[in-house]
Amino acid sequence: MNHKIIKTEELFKASRWNLKVWLNEHQKSLATSFPMIKLEQLVVQRKKSLNPQDFKERCFNYVGLENVKSYSGFLIDFAPKYGKEVKSRSKIFLQGDLLYGRLRPSLNKCLLVEHNLKEGICSTEFFVLVRKTNQILPNYLRYILTSDFVLEKVKILTSGAALPRIQIKDFLNIEIPVPPIDIQEQYETFIKKAFEKHFNLFNSLNEFPVLMNQSFNAAIGSGSIPILELNNNTNTKIWHNPLPIDKTNLLF
Repeated sequence: MNHKIIKTEELFKASRWNLKVWLNEHQKSLATSFPMIKLEQLVVQRKKSLNPQDFKERCFNYVGLENVKSYSGFLIDFAPKYGKEVKSRSKIFLQGDLLYGRLRPSLNKCLLVEHNLKEGICSTEFFVLVRKTNQILPNYLRYILTSDFVLEKVKILTSGAALPRIQIKDFLNIEIPVPPIDIQEQYETFIKKAFEKHFNLFNSLNEFPVLMNQSFNAAIGSGSIPILELNNNTNTKIWHNPLPIDKTNLLF
């Protein structure tokens, strides 16, 4: 049986009393050649929100947990929504922010907001994270947040049986490996290429049944042999739906 003696002053300093945290405190860390830095030194939470019901006829780029694919961070099954369709208060995000799913975080849902969305609102079940330093690059940060380095810690820090969540204080206390910026730039290049290849393959597989059916039906109609042409271009659709508020001070 695992056991540990904890001093009273340690308990009072802790943000919450979680046996998993205490028993795994000295758990062997994953190996890395780079310095470990706490997330709180690298990112800050964007806390601003709005009530979509105040803008019923306004179209928003609204992102729910269901719109982010686990691990890969793809935006899926997405379409803008009118304010009247979003029933609860929502957090604001801008281009460059990262949306990290705090509900059931073991699903590893993390989206980097890029130019195709630019700005919008999202479920309060996301942490909206803003980089506070150029010490870490955006694509590297997104991928490290869904890596084993973070996932193993997140599993320990998650609480709640029916609706497990991680608290922002615990999340920002997690340490991640931060390579020198020149190394990160090389990682960024690799990540972007790998992301594009993965995304194209993902889209091709999703489109395959429809394309195959269309090719087959066309061949039957014309008496020719079916030809299947897959789309290998990354989705570049842009959803331009500006927020109906002043964007000069949206951090807190």
